[in-house]
Amino acid sequence: MLSFSQVRHHYGTTQVLDGITFRVAPGRIVALIGPSGCGKTTTLHLAARLETPSGGTVENGFRQTALVFQEPRLLPWKTALDNAAFGLQAQGVGKAERRAQARTLLARLGLDAEAAERLPSTLSGGMRQRVGIARALATRPDLLLLDEPFNGLDVGLRQELHHLVRSLIDEASMAALVVTHDLIDALRMADHLLVLAPRPTHIVDRLDLPLTAPARSEAFLHETAANLLRRPAVAAVFAPRCCGARGTVK
Repeated sequence: MLSFSQVRHHYGTTQVLDGITFRVAPGRIVALIGPSGCGKTTTLHLAARLETPSGGTVENGFRQTALVFQEPRLLPWKTALDNAAFGLQAQGVGKAERRAQARTLLARLGLDAEAAERLPSTLSGGMRQRVGIARALATRPDLLLLDEPFNGLDVGLRQELHHLVRSLIDEASMAALVVTHDLIDALRMADHLLVLAPRPTHIVDRLDLPLTAPARSEAFLHETAANLLRRPAVAAVFAPRCCGARGTVK
């Protein structure tokens, strides 16, 4: 269980989080949704123990936590395969074993044997993201933290990666905390949504999704997004922004 209880956080004299309380249970996916710069990544870093809260408590009872960054952060001198296997190398897994596991994961994520032997500089942005995701999943975490890993990808590729990552998470029965500013992305992937408002960041709304992820049609996603945006507190969060043609919050 990952648990935040009345968490506050400051950078110098600036308070960025105020009274954040939520839980991520085993096997559940929770999304933090809000405009850019509202403290979502800070919350993720607290969950990953990269930072210590200024107040309140963060308890992470999961055995193994892995973080997928917004940028893949691949080692440029290593092949895609060796980048995907890097976490396993740090865990002391032998070369043949870690490369075999990484190769299997890359294949599941749509990278063939030829692409696996290429350097990151020769891969597309979407391919590099897949390698970063494979690197995190290879360590077999029971909590996966995702910091807008689909940001900047085209719509079709985002949807494909949503389905692939969600299926891999479900197969392993792991928990996940997903950060995004895109409401449709959150509705497509998560079981529970937390809407964050900034200055300082606090939770203004929560939503449990009634259908399993595979059962959510595009019509359901857009209708749910529209209904959520009709709630005054949520509308106020996104008021300075606008909805694009997809119904996403930009």
